[in-house]
Amino acid sequence: MKHFIFFLSCIVTLSVCSCGGGNRNETDTNDTLTLNDTLGVNEFGDSEVNGTDTIDGHVYAFKILMRADKSLETVKNSYGYEYYDNVATLIVSKDGTQICNRSFTKKDFNDIISTQILNKTALTGLVFNDNKKGSNILHFIVTIEDPDPSAPTFSHYIELKVDAQGRISTRETQDVEGESVDV
Repeated sequence: MKHFIFFLSCIVTLSVCSCGGGNRNETDTNDTLTLNDTLGVNEFGDSEVNGTDTIDGHVYAFKILMRADKSLETVKNSYGYEYYDNVATLIVSKDGTQICNRSFTKKDFNDIISTQILNKTALTGLVFNDNKKGSNILHFIVTIEDPDPSAPTFSHYIELKVDAQGRISTRETQDVEGESVDV
């Protein structure tokens, strides 16, 4: 019994001593958000999603690239945490010929979402919306929200359409149901 109490005391002591100080880095594997309290600026990890869709006999391939862009102004959320904002790049080809290659920041949507909201949010996602089949247009959803997944804020969704010639149109939407490829 004495050995058990001594062993338990050693484990508790080691646990308490090893938890203090140092840099704290946490990674949420679902969002690949890196929190770094020491540096004060947090960021999402880079991601790439590839997909295809066939519309009217034409094969459309798309690539979505998301990355934190340290050249953009940082975002300070409602809790006071600072984040690097993101850039989303969308590349679309039709039957092997590239028809669209465009990078987006949240500022590209300032005609849809107010500056006051944009100043406290980040571009956190761009997904293919497979629910909108049946037209000669590829549908994507852009998400602009507080980058902290635990923050109690409203997400703003923008429908981004790419037509057969690569032209892009946007509008705010709440119709985001359907099967999407998460970035």
